[in-house]
Amino acid sequence: MHRLSRRSVSAVLRNAATRYRPLSSSFPLDHHPVSRLMDLIVNSLYSNKDVFLRELIRDSGIGMTRQELVDCLGTIAQSGTAKFLKALKESKDAGTDSNLIGQFGVGFYSAFLVAERVEVSTKSPKSDKQYVWEGEANSSSYTIREETDPAKLIPRGTRLTLYLKHDDKGYAHPEKIQKLVKNYSLFVSFPIYTWQEKGYTKEVEVDEDPAEASKGEQDGKTEKKKTKTVVERYWDWELTNETQPIWGEVEFRSILYVPSIAPTGKDDIVNPKTKNIRLYVKRVFISDDFDGELFPRYLSFIKGVVDSNDLPLNVSREILQESRIVRIMRKRLVRKAFDMILGITMSEDKDDYVKFWENFGKHIKLGCIEDRENHKRIAPLLRFFSSQSEEDMISLDEYVENMKAEQKDIYYIAADSVASARNTPFLEKLVEKDIEVLFLVDPIDEVAIQNLKSYKDKNFFDISKEDLDLGDKNEEKEKEIKQEFGQTCDWIKKRLGDRVASVQVSNRLSTSPCVLASGKFGWSANMERLMKAQTVGDPSSLEFMRSRRVFEINPEHPIIKTLNAVCKSNPNDEEALRAIDLLYDTALNFQWFHFCKKLEWSVVVSDPESPAQLGGKIYEMMNMALLGKWGTSAEGFQQQVNPTSYVPETVEAEVVEPTEAGSKK
Repeated sequence: MHRLSRRSVSAVLRNAATRYRPLSSSFPLDHHPVSRLMDLIVNSLYSNKDVFLRELIRDSGIGMTRQELVDCLGTIAQSGTAKFLKALKESKDAGTDSNLIGQFGVGFYSAFLVAERVEVSTKSPKSDKQYVWEGEANSSSYTIREETDPAKLIPRGTRLTLYLKHDDKGYAHPEKIQKLVKNYSLFVSFPIYTWQEKGYTKEVEVDEDPAEASKGEQDGKTEKKKTKTVVERYWDWELTNETQPIWGEVEFRSILYVPSIAPTGKDDIVNPKTKNIRLYVKRVFISDDFDGELFPRYLSFIKGVVDSNDLPLNVSREILQESRIVRIMRKRLVRKAFDMILGITMSEDKDDYVKFWENFGKHIKLGCIEDRENHKRIAPLLRFFSSQSEEDMISLDEYVENMKAEQKDIYYIAADSVASARNTPFLEKLVEKDIEVLFLVDPIDEVAIQNLKSYKDKNFFDISKEDLDLGDKNEEKEKEIKQEFGQTCDWIKKRLGDRVASVQVSNRLSTSPCVLASGKFGWSANMERLMKAQTVGDPSSLEFMRSRRVFEINPEHPIIKTLNAVCKSNPNDEEALRAIDLLYDTALNFQWFHFCKKLEWSVVVSDPESPAQLGGKIYEMMNMALLGKWGTSAEGFQQQVNPTSYVPETVEAEVVEPTEAGSKK
């Protein structure tokens, strides 16, 4: 009832548009009607004096000019908010929040409930002068003057000063003000500070009795000075409404669900326009044509409806792009979508998420690339094959849980299939040490992981890149190996020239004689293969990203041992130099790079299932040829076979001379 009466009285006042008369007016006027009207406003609209505080504000905002003081504070029931809303409607700026209070124009006068005089000091950026409005509760007049005191000048904004009535002096106590703020404005989204007395404790020395001090000097004893704890008082601003509200800024209802199968046709993963989310305002359909404003495209497979009362019915595309409400709704919808998907991962039936990943896994990976803000929500949903799980995909949580105690990074290798990843020479030492490696066999996998960068403080590391550290370095042994093979590395580098950045002794090989590692900041072999497929025969556009590779040799392999001996005895041997070229060319093929056109001879393999099988045969024949040529024995070296490798028994190889190979083309 009180609220209704306040509205009705305000409506009468607004229609009356009664204006205070400035004291500077020269014509006579009757003060009694306005004074009685002020008394009605002050004592009838508000039954509790405490409410005056919620109607007032001191800010550093836009302030007011002299004319605005006359129009807004000098006119009873003149609402600046109402004018703003009227201008808002006229400009048809429906996207701005119109849920504003203060539309009756009488809230300011509640200050006279406790104050006999009110002073408003304000500075507007529209004016170079600062003005002070003064009014009294028992007067129908007010004054406006220019502020000339330098100590009271403010850069901009508004400052209110209330001179309390004798019976209301209690409102000057900080505890009372703080209590009122917590009662009426605890959940206001803007910070509210109150001037509070504070204290801190410190130790001070106690003045000793002169008699006791002289007695101590006579005894020759130096006693520790006595101290006591005192409280130092000081005044400072204190944040009063630090408690966050439990409700959100926007209210809306939504229903989201995941289809059982992936979309087909035009509703593919790269479709920028998704019509899967239908937006309603007050249960009236508005649109389902969004370009990522309401829902990200990588979650376009999720369907649903959203209904809100906080958007205008005439909502347009421009409003959707600029509205803060839509941005908040988008953030909440994405969070709910991830909660729903996470629930599928925790389902008792593990096949539920397996089926989900088969249909929508690529969408989730795309989120790693497009949505950095939600990486922490996306990463637990990812699934990959690994060197220890080639049949069933594992999560990153499972990988981290199975990591070795000394392992620092999450290792991965990108390939075109699980079989290719399994047979890569980069994997040899890690498999030997029982270190798990993720297999990234989807073209989007490597880009997704590179955007993810880390998971649970573990960095992702591509084992095909240089500087692989397995935590087993032996400096003394490495020094001996470098002394033994340093000359050979320089010899091989001289032969290969600019084709490689450097030649190093490898710490990642067990059964292969050599490998080509990619540069730290360049593309991997798999990424280069994928990018070449996009150039349609024009590889020149990729040169700026192609890194110079590092040629790593295995000092325990017979071929390298033989070449090491030849380097020291006959470094200019033509066949040895051709063997280096063949090692390089085979390593290129081994890692899914293109075959070099300068091959001196070729190997024809009947139906090879992978480059690894072809490379293995070449290395085997090279070893036989080198042993026959130079007669170097490699006793003690047993060619280890990767337990996960598979070489068909039907594969046969034959050496074909270059002229013969050319005649078969």
